[in-house]
Amino acid sequence: MMKKAFILGSAAFLCLAIATGCTTLEAETAPSPLETAMPSASMEAPLNTPDASQAAQAEVYRLVGKEATIQVADAKVKGGAFYAGEGDDTMVFPLAEVAKALGWEVSEPADASGKTEINLTRDDEKVSIAYQKPNVNNVGTIAGVMVTKGGQPVSLGDEPIPHIDGMLYVTEAFLDKVLQEVTVAYDGALSITISAKA
Repeated sequence: MMKKAFILGSAAFLCLAIATGCTTLEAETAPSPLETAMPSASMEAPLNTPDASQAAQAEVYRLVGKEATIQVADAKVKGGAFYAGEGDDTMVFPLAEVAKALGWEVSEPADASGKTEINLTRDDEKVSIAYQKPNVNNVGTIAGVMVTKGGQPVSLGDEPIPHIDGMLYVTEAFLDKVLQEVTVAYDGALSITISAKA
């Protein structure tokens, strides 16, 4: 008897769901006040972090071409390229991925926020990049990045160094100064090519 009542109740609930246009049987819940106060993260809008002590500052980075891929030598690089801000045509690229494609060995710590150091080596060359890594989903410019090449500090000037999708991104000028001189070509649609200068 109990089993029959359960089956009838389930059937009635299913009919009610179909009649009201419900497409899933998940309960809807109202967002909490915290969820409505904090915007969701996206590639074009920064995640606002409540902790002002973090080294990241909120910025807007626009994806370069929705389907554009980065090609370095014979390798297709993981991650997209971004413009460094509104009205700025300076592109930024995923440092570790581009460095690997240029022949550098990359040593970076596991995904965790806090004090971080990325080490790059190629032949006798050594580069160290130290910074305060924000939360993985944070999108923003990193302040206080310290770069050494061959044990000597490298002045970065005003180069934007954002942290996007858990990766450090750098400009063509950073690549020129820190790794090696490169040229960047974008076809305006699907392909960004980074080539080492001879």
